Amino acid sequence: IYFANLLVLIFLHYFFYKNKNSTFEAYCWIFTIFFFTIFIGLRSEIGGDWIHYKEYFYTYNLGTEKYTNKNLLDFGLLYFLINKIAYITGISFYGNNFICAIIFMLSIASFLQNSRNRWLALAITFPIIIIILGMGYTRQGLAFAFSLLLLRSLENKKLFISFIYLILAILSHQTALFISSFFIIYF
Repeated sequence: IYFANLLVLIFLHYFFYKNKNSTFEAYCWIFTIFFFTIFIGLRSEIGGDWIHYKEYFYTYNLGTEKYTNKNLLDFGLLYFLINKIAYITGISFYGNNFICAIIFMLSIASFLQNSRNRWLALAITFPIIIIILGMGYTRQGLAFAFSLLLLRSLENKKLFISFIYLILAILSHQTALFISSFFIIYF
């Protein structure tokens, strides 16, 4: 299925490279982003941290273990809040993954929206960014998503919103602290 998705992306790249139809391309782009959101969000038992995330979801939401400040920092406050929202609304662990997939794919779509050849860029990001990062490591994928939004807002000279994206990235995963170097480079 992964190889088939990659082939479709390569086909779409060649098709829209030769045939300029912006309306049809826009519909295909929206459908593709929506498809990958479902592909990532509704997966089952796929991903490097699947077992750990599922255990975390049920352990802390069912009250079998109390969460502490260390737990919140270890798993990220934003990820904890998304887990709580998914649990309270009853959309379960799959809903939690789907919320994270929405954020992840919308950030990729936003980042690639104005690129000269977004289909090729999406095809290149598919094997590593979408499959490994998006499907394999949800919290790191969230941090990456907010990092893309941070870069986009810095390009558009929106400093306040980029600072918010930096905070959201750090609250998703601690390693996003390194992203603060973008501010140093920017200034």
